[in-house]
Amino acid sequence: MSLYAYHRPRLLLLAAIVVSVLVFHFASQLFRVPAYPHYGGVLIGESNPIIATVVVAVTLVAAVLLSTLVAGTVRFDAGLFCGVIGMATLSTRSGTVGDVLRQTAGANSLVIFLHFALELVLLYAFVSIAWSILWSLHSGGLLKADEFRDGVEDTDEPLVFKISAFAMQAGVMALGMFLFAQTDAKSQVLAAIGISSFVGACIAYYMYPISPSPWLWTGPLVVGCAGYIVAYFQVSPTDTLWQTGHLTHTLAPLARPLPIDYATLGPAGAILAYWLSRRWHRQRLIEQTPVPQDQTPIDHFIQQQQQQRPS
Repeated sequence: MSLYAYHRPRLLLLAAIVVSVLVFHFASQLFRVPAYPHYGGVLIGESNPIIATVVVAVTLVAAVLLSTLVAGTVRFDAGLFCGVIGMATLSTRSGTVGDVLRQTAGANSLVIFLHFALELVLLYAFVSIAWSILWSLHSGGLLKADEFRDGVEDTDEPLVFKISAFAMQAGVMALGMFLFAQTDAKSQVLAAIGISSFVGACIAYYMYPISPSPWLWTGPLVVGCAGYIVAYFQVSPTDTLWQTGHLTHTLAPLARPLPIDYATLGPAGAILAYWLSRRWHRQRLIEQTPVPQDQTPIDHFIQQQQQQRPS
């Protein structure tokens, strides 16, 4: 394999990420989302939340489609991976949970945490729509499935198997957030989400090698919503500490990121882990497969996979 052929997928992914970042940067500047960079950070807090929501949804779909044009030959969901990384541009231009809580302190209402949960669900709905578009392109023969990229056959596992993988990813990610999200500093929460989601997906796939990827990248949705809902019920309205932006309740680390933080680095970390886990799983299968003397392990494995595929 030539050096160019080896690095080509990485170069295509990098180019697609740059395209996605530029799309979101342009949309953010043009439509002023967020309206006050490095201060706000939630769609419901914008001067016109409906327009802000529509801008994010349309920009995400556009970024995913453009990224797919650039890197769709690398992976089936490469466009989605690049799209959510591009959407992280909005996250880096936003403030922190502490900033938002201080802005809403005058209302003296914990309902802001329920708004966080609803916004996270909405953002994940946009991500799911983008993935569904890619799945439609795959169904129409325009995008090849992961098994054509890494040689690991996509199987239809029982539902309980997939739910177990989903629960494992969410559980491990939550533990990671307790370790890493010690403050609401933007760099710390983004790193905590990305690392925790990645590790959680790796462990989940190792225990339950499932497909497709949404069973793994929806874990951050549950973790984030759990953190916000618990904050709503656990934080006392008479405790003014939360109004200063400081969360100290039991599950505070899960409530320190903003919804846009969870909806970007969460799926990105899990999708990357899914890709790498499939490669590692393929290597394990090769090592466990008896090989005839006249074939190499990789040639024998590829031959078996081709024979198992329906004609």
